[in-house]
Amino acid sequence: MQTRRQGIELDRPKAKQRPKPKPKQPTVKAELPKPEQQRTSAEFVAALATIDELTLTVATLRTQLAEREAEPKIYVPLKEAAFDASVRDNRARVWHHKGLIDSRKDAGRIVATVVSIIKRRILATGK
Repeated sequence: MQTRRQGIELDRPKAKQRPKPKPKQPTVKAELPKPEQQRTSAEFVAALATIDELTLTVATLRTQLAEREAEPKIYVPLKEAAFDASVRDNRARVWHHKGLIDSRKDAGRIVATVVSIIKRRILATGK
């Protein structure tokens, strides 16, 4: 094989040329719709009526949700609630004293809701 020193050039691929940048396209300004494309006042009134109906539906659904969440709380003795929630009663007692669960004292006994202990357990352990 001959080299450049002997006066013969080797066949090498030419360097890649960078592509020329594309010319920028002029920006197009938004045009106002033509009068025949504009909405009529009847369509606008119909759209407003639909919005009002949907707003009323959302308010009704929020009220129903609040009623479901406001079901009466059932308080049971802390030891039973802890057992039902798969938590040790000492841990539930600590949560009661820290105010982390929905509980109260009733005639000297601590009573709590099972749901609040389960929610606290999920927050504490992720299970």
